Amino acid sequence: MCTTQVGASLRIKTWNLNLQVAPNNTELNYGRSHVDRAKDIALQILAEDPDVVVLNEANDDSARDVLVKELFTRYPHYIYTLDEHDTDNDSGLMLFSKYGFAALDKTINDEGFQETWHDGFYDENIASWDIYTSDNTNGADAWANKGFALVRILNECDGSLPFNVGFTHMQSSLPDTEAWRWFEDFDDRRGQLQTMRSIIEGSISASKRNVQPIYVVGDLNINGSRHHESSKRPPFVPVCDYDVVGNLFCTGDPDLDAVTWNPYTEWQYIFRDTGNDHGGYWACQNKPCTYDAGSTSGTFFVDSWAYETSPLDVGQTHSSSNNGGATEFTGPTDGERLDYILHNKTVPDKANREREYCTQHLTRAVQGKEWSDHVSITIDVNRVAPRCSPHPRKVDDASNPTPGVTSPNGPEPVAFNLQDPNSPLAKTVTFTDGLLTFPGSMQWYVLDQAEPFRVTMTGSHVSWAVYQGSDLSRPLAPFDGECEEVKETRSFQCTYPASKPPYFVRVFAVDTQAVDPAAKPDRTLGNLPYKIAFHRFDCSSPAEACPLEPAVALTRIWPEQLLGANDTMYFKFVTEHDRGNQPPKMTFHVHTALSPVSTDPVVFNPSPFSAALADKNNVFISGGIASVEPWRSAPGGSVLVHTAAAGKLPGTANLLPEKYLLRVKRDSVYQTKALDLKVWFETSLSYFHPLQLACEVEETDAGGDDIWTRFIFDGPDARSDCRQSSSAAYPDCLWVSRWYDGDGSADEANEMYDGSLLNEAGTGNPDRALPHALTGAFQKAVVPNLWQDGEGIGGEQYFQPKPNVLQIPALSVSLADKDAAPAGKYSWRADDDEYWYDMVYRVSHSRPACHVGPDDGCPSGTSCKAGKCQ
Repeated sequence: MCTTQVGASLRIKTWNLNLQVAPNNTELNYGRSHVDRAKDIALQILAEDPDVVVLNEANDDSARDVLVKELFTRYPHYIYTLDEHDTDNDSGLMLFSKYGFAALDKTINDEGFQETWHDGFYDENIASWDIYTSDNTNGADAWANKGFALVRILNECDGSLPFNVGFTHMQSSLPDTEAWRWFEDFDDRRGQLQTMRSIIEGSISASKRNVQPIYVVGDLNINGSRHHESSKRPPFVPVCDYDVVGNLFCTGDPDLDAVTWNPYTEWQYIFRDTGNDHGGYWACQNKPCTYDAGSTSGTFFVDSWAYETSPLDVGQTHSSSNNGGATEFTGPTDGERLDYILHNKTVPDKANREREYCTQHLTRAVQGKEWSDHVSITIDVNRVAPRCSPHPRKVDDASNPTPGVTSPNGPEPVAFNLQDPNSPLAKTVTFTDGLLTFPGSMQWYVLDQAEPFRVTMTGSHVSWAVYQGSDLSRPLAPFDGECEEVKETRSFQCTYPASKPPYFVRVFAVDTQAVDPAAKPDRTLGNLPYKIAFHRFDCSSPAEACPLEPAVALTRIWPEQLLGANDTMYFKFVTEHDRGNQPPKMTFHVHTALSPVSTDPVVFNPSPFSAALADKNNVFISGGIASVEPWRSAPGGSVLVHTAAAGKLPGTANLLPEKYLLRVKRDSVYQTKALDLKVWFETSLSYFHPLQLACEVEETDAGGDDIWTRFIFDGPDARSDCRQSSSAAYPDCLWVSRWYDGDGSADEANEMYDGSLLNEAGTGNPDRALPHALTGAFQKAVVPNLWQDGEGIGGEQYFQPKPNVLQIPALSVSLADKDAAPAGKYSWRADDDEYWYDMVYRVSHSRPACHVGPDDGCPSGTSCKAGKCQ
């Protein structure tokens, strides 16, 4: 049934739920029953509102019943389970669809039974399916009936055009200590992929395989992460063979360093190598597929995450450090990409109304990490249109799995002319031909230059989101909430720092007529023209000041001629006193690669730069800089450190953040030289940023959902009074917070308490350290948007901000700064579990002396550990 006219726009979600039962019952890992978790999971699915949902490891019968009960109204078509009753567990596979099922060209069923509900009636023949045989499973996986099923679904919002969804959960690889066991898992997965291929080709006629969309989704247990430190460990494939009696052996076992390893990972073998034993069937990549239905040969499926999103977005779905419970990623390269959405590439057939489709957006879930050891992934698909894909048109960096290969419908490059300051493209690049062609269409733009920018959009029912290239799931917040309406042009504009390109800008339809970055997305709208402009801040004046974020370096190139009348660069930053009205310690760092006169000590004659502070109106703050350290050596050059005078940056009278200017002036001796300049500031203030915000149920039907909230973070070291309770659920509460109803009066029943410990998480490269990579916002007062996602009202804004209502006291003194400036996560939950949000906290905003990874800034023979060269 088509209840919302979204046309060809299609959203498919897959999620491994870890609802396992004996002999591997995972219930205790979460401290909650499977049924309780299933309720939260169902509400989260309703909030995200996909059209088709595939679930793995839904093994618990009671939890599965809850999922059906909660989802049936919106998803009346579902497959309940696949099972043969000859193992301990069923497959744990489920599928839910808004749209109705249709018969396949041929139904292929293994012995056993399945339960498929189609238009409210049980139908055992609607799907093709198979339980993997014992020849293709081993170890603990043999306890469950893992398998593959294929259904045909009619898109009732797009003329009932059919698409096909295959779903599976493949053989896992436990931490194996012997190479032969790893090879056995690899070999079993190869056999399971062959089973999947046989069902697809046996169930869908040759004439339809290249014209009907086919999706294969689920937990494939193939590590698709691109970050592997060694070629002598999985996921690289060992060289193994069978002896004369059929026993598998790998020469060198169990010493993995003595085993011979192939020069490719399992992912490369399956999804990139066109000469593998599958004949490249799964390795279409982002090239034209060569599959011939008559001969059943050629490349047919593409791994969407690898080839149809930002090449820098690694997309891990399972943490390598989790304990079988909630998913926690300890850094940007931690974890494994085990969950997939594969698809064929349709060849348009106008006679049959078939079309070519575009993968518009791939996302990892922000919500739900505490409910499983996997995070879900979602694909947004629509008809092909200009700029519909975020995969770059041409990317030649080492991180791109297909260097040099182009995507004709990729994002529009936004390139400022940095060579000619007089060029009309030096400061502003404008596109007047923006068009969201179809309902649910998206368009993408990409900025590959480290230039702070402002987005200005003019149009009706359109908005945008900005992402850093390593994470297209979490949009960045504008600098200090710096967004404003331009009434003269009926447009809206926001400012973004841009220290680590590329940055991707996604344009989509919203439910408000005026341009509004906070409006709700609306997939029903299409044929929406718009104009979008990108303005580059060149730091040449207060109006052109470049935004700075704590501990994040911004690199500038000083031109060979005067920059403005004063040859000064201007940088704007935000700070304030803490809630105890105490000033933070702040230092401003000016770095250059310019060669000094001497290096021990570092001496410039004269010093190339000097710095001063001014308020937001560019009024000089006398005595703002209390002291300046001598130049000293630093990775990549030399640095000059300025310390702000205490109390000279007070913030506003009501203790909210305030903008200030750092003015860096070049000495006249260097005015004919093009100089590099790297600037950042460090502060003793601590900051919180919303990572996940949601409301699971409506409080009342009579306006009780009209709840106001505001968050104010940071302050002196003081432990707040926790709720007087002996409950074991609250042994470490650090804050007491309160929600207020619409009339602004306090309601004691709505108190919330922290019920979790601070979990440290290493952040890897400090230039992408949390929270910058997540939010891009560094400010003490955060006014979040909180969304309702239950009871069929999913997606409507639920909480509205109201100033000075809620204050959260400061950190405990026991959480002092640490060497690595680690990040942590707190989960907050109401007493009745009806409301929740997660937040990420970084203990301090000072730059570590080094960072993990290439060019870590450490001398030869040492490496970066805990923020220091050791």
